[in-house]
Amino acid sequence: MSSEPKEIQPKHSSKEDVAIVTNDAYEPILLAGSGSIGIVYFSLSRQDHDAAVKTKATNTFEDLRSKLVTVKVCPDMHLDSVELKTLQTLKENVDEDTEKMFASLVASGHPWIATKAIVPSVSLISLTDLEHPVAKELVLHFLLEMTKACIFMHEVCEPRFVHRDLHLGNMLIDASYQTECGFPGLVVIDFDQSEPVNIVNAWSEWRVDSCVMVSYLLKKPYGKEVDGWHDINHAWFDGTGPVSLRSLRDTLQDMLTEAMASMTPDKMRSILDPVKAVIAKKEDDLRQAFREAGLMD
Repeated sequence: MSSEPKEIQPKHSSKEDVAIVTNDAYEPILLAGSGSIGIVYFSLSRQDHDAAVKTKATNTFEDLRSKLVTVKVCPDMHLDSVELKTLQTLKENVDEDTEKMFASLVASGHPWIATKAIVPSVSLISLTDLEHPVAKELVLHFLLEMTKACIFMHEVCEPRFVHRDLHLGNMLIDASYQTECGFPGLVVIDFDQSEPVNIVNAWSEWRVDSCVMVSYLLKKPYGKEVDGWHDINHAWFDGTGPVSLRSLRDTLQDMLTEAMASMTPDKMRSILDPVKAVIAKKEDDLRQAFREAGLMD
C-alpha cells in the first residue's frame, strides 16, 4: 500500500455517524445501508474517482456503478482489520486457499456467486422495511438460491467452505439477472470470511442462516414453523442430524415449482412491485450520491 490508513467521516450518512478507516487508494461514496452487524459503504478507487471527476458531464450511471466496490464496516472493528486497511476486492487481497476458491467461482459463472466487486444492488435486509411480509413464493426462491450457493461453496469449491456470515446484508438482489421462475437472482458476498469445514458445520450453518432469513422476510418470530412447509420445517426443527443440502435444494425446488404453477401475471406483479420500488429507491439514492460527489451532472 502506498500510505498508512487514515480516519475519515462519511459525507452522506443518514444513520448514526461511524468513523471508518480507508486507504488513500479508495474514495468512499455513500453510506449504502446497514446489515445485522455493521455498516455497508460503497467505494470507488482513487484512480477511477479522479478520472470520473474530469469527465463528469459524460459519465453514465451504469458505468460509475460498475466501478464501485462494497465494503462492510463495523463500528467495533479493529483498526488493523483487512477491510479497514485496504478496502480492496477479494481478488486483490487473498491467501492461497482463497485464491483457489475465487478461481473456482469465476470459472463457474454462477450468477448467485460473486465477490465484493459485484455491482452494488439491494440486500435482502432492505426488504425487511416493507410494510407487509415478503411473499412466500419469493422467500422460497431466495432460500433456494442461498442453498445453491452453500452447496457450491461446500461441494464444488476447493477447498470446501462455509460462509459463516451469511446474514441478510450479505445476500444481494441481482436485478440484472432473472431466474427461470421470473424472480431476480441472489448474489452472496463476503467470501473472505469463509473457513474450510465439514458437512456437519455446513448443515448447522445452513439451518441457522435459513431460519433467520425466513423469520425476517415473513415477519415471523425466529424458530416458528411456516404453514405448508412440512419438509423444510422438519429439516429445521425435527432433524436429529445433518441433512443433505442437495436433498433440501431438491425439496425447495419442488415447493417453488408447485407454488409457481398457479402464479398469475397479476400475482407476480404484486410480488415484484414492492421489490422493484426498493431497488428504484436505492438507485435514486446512488444517483444523488454520484451528483453530490461531483461525478455526474
